Amino acid sequence: MFDQASKLKEYRVRVGHCEVSVRARDVQEALTVGRRKLGQELPRLYDIIRMLKPVRFQIDYVVASNSHPPAR
Repeated sequence: MFDQASKLKEYRVRVGHCEVSVRARDVQEALTVGRRKLGQELPRLYDIIRMLKPVRFQIDYVVASNSHPPAR
């Protein structure tokens, strides 16, 4: 059986001083999920977060201390 959860990686999505941790398959998905999560945490800024260009976000892969980076 194919396990989708094992393909997910942990990312930190940051814009300004706000950041959220998300689990996604790649950077593009991390940006999409991060936008949604930031919009939920900061509802008054939802419209601004939604309109920001992707270059305004800092997306970092988070390596867990007890695991190895994903194989390429």
